[in-house]
Amino acid sequence: VNIMSHFVMESVLPAVFNTYNAQQVSLYGPTNTRVLMQKTWFLVVLSITMAIGDMSSRKLGYHIQIKSTKSFYLALGFALVCCTSGLYFTTLGVAAIAWFSVFLAFFGAGFNYAIA
Repeated sequence: VNIMSHFVMESVLPAVFNTYNAQQVSLYGPTNTRVLMQKTWFLVVLSITMAIGDMSSRKLGYHIQIKSTKSFYLALGFALVCCTSGLYFTTLGVAAIAWFSVFLAFFGAGFNYAIA
């Protein structure tokens, strides 16, 4: 079950760090040169959204009462949808969306850890 969470951590971070490796990050896509942010600050915001997604989902997952196999599979399905959606949004290569995608992917990974 936790292989999904490991896959998220090992897939999202290299994709983001290798995509946004210039000194300035274009927030609205590679062709936009008007809205730029220093890479360091972009990664700071990225790290914050990643931590909030992971920690908040674990807290939520610990408070959910799973009483049946069906509810367990529904919770796992929810975590999988969050992870795969986050991974997909990361592939778009738009920095402003990357913050949301990393939040979503790590929300799913943390939720998976909490319920498994």
